[in-house]
Amino acid sequence: MVRPLIYFALFFLPLLSFSQKMEEQKDPVAEKNRIKKNKISAMKLYRCDWRNGKPSSRTWLNFIETYDKNGNVLAQHWLNEDSATDLRSVYFYDKAGRLEKIDMFGRDTSRWRHEYFPSGQLRKKTLYVKDTVQQSSSTYVYDDKKRLKGICYHTTGYTESFDGCMNYMFDNLGRFAEMIYFENMPDFMVRSVMKYDDAGNQVEMASYNYNQEQMRRSVYQYDKNGNITQETLYVKPSEINTTWKYTYEYFSK
Repeated sequence: MVRPLIYFALFFLPLLSFSQKMEEQKDPVAEKNRIKKNKISAMKLYRCDWRNGKPSSRTWLNFIETYDKNGNVLAQHWLNEDSATDLRSVYFYDKAGRLEKIDMFGRDTSRWRHEYFPSGQLRKKTLYVKDTVQQSSSTYVYDDKKRLKGICYHTTGYTESFDGCMNYMFDNLGRFAEMIYFENMPDFMVRSVMKYDDAGNQVEMASYNYNQEQMRRSVYQYDKNGNITQETLYVKPSEINTTWKYTYEYFSK
């Protein structure tokens, strides 16, 4: 069972979800202050899927995010094309204003718990199913400049457990330049390389296998607020490319 678990992690851990990608691209403090300053209470995201340059779906409401008066995320709702909720997440914060836990409601009830170093940096995330059974954990490692250097994953709840790390390297501007997954297992190692535009937006991420053959490439476009408006995924050796187009609607208090 180790091999299927490795393949699961290999192909799904590198594929950051849309919300993770947005969080990764934006300065969290600046984004929180923007929401607070403009008294934004909610954001709706609409999505349209394209395949090889042609729309393959209608434009539909895919995501709703709500905020408190301080700009913190309160809840997220993911909707499918039939307008039914696929996943709902509720956010909770500690007295210092740090994210403490996320409760998720979908096929199963699950919870992410966050732990911090005394410095305030994130130390560990632990996923529980039905709040009792530990399913996986992520441990965060930083360099002497307090930059995220790596994330190590431990997954349980399957026939066998799985461990692997994702290591980051930076460019001369302090941005993520490369990510390397599972360096301790050469046959399954993946290296992702990022490119940026003049505004600092990540416009491309290409992933290579241990033979340095490109497996996939993602290209991004943004609006003035740093929101992703278009994402195109090219997967090799297939010639098929998939594009997701996004539009946003904001609501003020």
